[in-house]
Amino acid sequence: MPLESQYFSPFDEIYRAVTERMRSRSQQLAVDSERNWLNHIIGDFQNERNVWLVSPSLEAYRLQCERLRFRVVRLVASAFLHVSYDLPRVLADNWPAQGQWHAGPSEPRGERLYFDLRSIFSDVLSTRARRPQVTGIFAPILWCVPLKLIGNLVHWISHLREAAWRHGRTLSNLAPINRADTEQRMLQAMSIALREVNNLPWTFTLPEPPNVVAGSLAIVPAFLIAPDNLAVIVLIGSLILLCAAAYLSWTALKTDEISRFVDEFGSRVERYMDLAINHPDTFADMKDSSERLV
Repeated sequence: MPLESQYFSPFDEIYRAVTERMRSRSQQLAVDSERNWLNHIIGDFQNERNVWLVSPSLEAYRLQCERLRFRVVRLVASAFLHVSYDLPRVLADNWPAQGQWHAGPSEPRGERLYFDLRSIFSDVLSTRARRPQVTGIFAPILWCVPLKLIGNLVHWISHLREAAWRHGRTLSNLAPINRADTEQRMLQAMSIALREVNNLPWTFTLPEPPNVVAGSLAIVPAFLIAPDNLAVIVLIGSLILLCAAAYLSWTALKTDEISRFVDEFGSRVERYMDLAINHPDTFADMKDSSERLV
């Protein structure tokens, strides 16, 4: 079934905070051309996010996103799409010292402005990723125990963002017809990467069983939890502790698994994007090989 609008809400929670911080940073720039350039990129980046649910070219990627059950992996799929596919194209459209920006900023200055924003992403991810609306049932354990999940996500976002600058430069120098072909391969690279990672034996990518009836809270008669009924109170307390222990154990296993998912997905995105942009013949061979495994 088609993705609903709230599917990307975990990413949007992060993205709103990042955008707010970036706009605040841009307003501190004293040079008009630099401030206008950065604001324009921020606006174009938002425009790319706005078409995720309706763009026909993203259909293959959306189909793979449908398999992701938990908020935290939906956040990963959204963030990698935005950084590795949307961002290079926006940068290419606004490459420093070219087109409407021929008067500035220069490419070295634009690069400095771009990478000066790097800390914003790590700061926001490290804090907002622990909110229930972002990571769902995993949020409490991300506050309680040190896990590598958030660190892995921050690492890959930073790493792919560095690649986005290089890819943006390459796209900006391509002829229109060559750029269109390259961008098509880039989107194929994202879809292939997510499909291959989805097909690994993760438990959290399995579709929900059909005809599942949602559970409801039981209403316990008042006399069962009367203050003088010590045995029942002790039993209820023991069940609560047992459930808490089971939750911690289950989420610890799942977060470790999702951390491996981030690594597998990030490494594929990095490799396949490089092939799609710089080595089209090798990318075609990789694409054929991957499709034979489906």
